[in-house]
Amino acid sequence: MDEVNLPGIAFTGDIHIQGDMFNIHDNQSVTIVHSGELKREPAEEPVPECLRTQEANDLWEIAQEEGWVDENLQPKGLSRADAALLAARLGKVLGIEGWKPFERLWHRQNMRQDYSRSQYNQKTDDFEKKLKRKLQ
Repeated sequence: MDEVNLPGIAFTGDIHIQGDMFNIHDNQSVTIVHSGELKREPAEEPVPECLRTQEANDLWEIAQEEGWVDENLQPKGLSRADAALLAARLGKVLGIEGWKPFERLWHRQNMRQDYSRSQYNQKTDDFEKKLKRKLQ
């Protein structure tokens, strides 16, 4: 039997996937039909441990109230530069060094470059000031 492994799910047997164009964020019009054994494997923890502390939860709540992140802690309506500013501020307040926890959570790469690009823009400067006021 063929075996297919996807994050958190392993299929053994025949698999038929049918659907319109879709991606991991929309998942529109997707039908999965399979015959065989389906077993659920533990999924990788979506939120890094350093971003799940009580202090982090308090900051995430503020970020949600401000409309910066959604209920899944994903950036909401932010440019890549603004998301990097948010990550930098959260990292500073929480004592997190580097970008890896945020890159993992947000499925991004090169956030350091996004942050560097934000440093010469008045709009992002205003956002950074707001972040400093709200996230202390």
